[in-house]
Amino acid sequence: MHSQTPIGIFGLGEVCSNDLSLIMAKLDDKSIELVDSTDRTKRLKHDTALLYDTSRLTLESQRTHITNIDGKRLKVAKRARFKTFLGGKIDVFYSHWPSRLTMEESNPKRAQLGIALRGAIDSTMTADGYYILMGDYNDDPSSPSLAYYLRATRDRTLATKRDRTPYNPFWRKLGESIHHEDSTGDNSVCGTCFYSGGDYSQWHTFDQVIFSSAFLGNGQMTLEERYTDVMASDELKLRIKRERFDHFPVLSCISLRSKKT
Repeated sequence: MHSQTPIGIFGLGEVCSNDLSLIMAKLDDKSIELVDSTDRTKRLKHDTALLYDTSRLTLESQRTHITNIDGKRLKVAKRARFKTFLGGKIDVFYSHWPSRLTMEESNPKRAQLGIALRGAIDSTMTADGYYILMGDYNDDPSSPSLAYYLRATRDRTLATKRDRTPYNPFWRKLGESIHHEDSTGDNSVCGTCFYSGGDYSQWHTFDQVIFSSAFLGNGQMTLEERYTDVMASDELKLRIKRERFDHFPVLSCISLRSKKT
């Protein structure tokens, strides 16, 4: 992983500890450490994890964010705080929100998840304000939970004017990935999640990486938006239509630079 795919943080969802043990054994890379956030021993199941590159990042702390709605506990996010090799701090909030099959988009509990995530950010944000939100939200960028209650905007100018407004580059991934005239019919995708039984679309952009406005400035860490993408390889395109495999992985990139003296 380290030599062939230089990824600093790799998020995983719908995994258990046994899965993670197999993944770590297969990687066999001493520079990669695991943040195992899974827990299937309680009623509220946790199924997310992170892998990170220890040559670039040091894990400083972890925290679980839960919200209680009418006596029901819901997973908001896991948070991992890292220190970069240049000394900066960055919070990573990684989430797996309830499926639309059990909680539809209009359910007010989804709005509460967005509010709770916003509160978790505000209560733990570092002085420099660098945080990343990532995961399978089972909501699109335009869904109220993310667009209104979390306030994750498509508008970079607005995000730079408001410190508490994160920027969501995955608004760009709501439509077809290839123009009609350039498509062969099966090489374009229009989201990250495929469900053949969808009423108005078979596709949704449920998997996203969202950035605090600090990444849009001239500080130590900057969003390299050209690399934000849905990893829809030919092999995965075939599998997503033929097997019980319904999510593409997604990718985003930031650059780090030394502080000016």
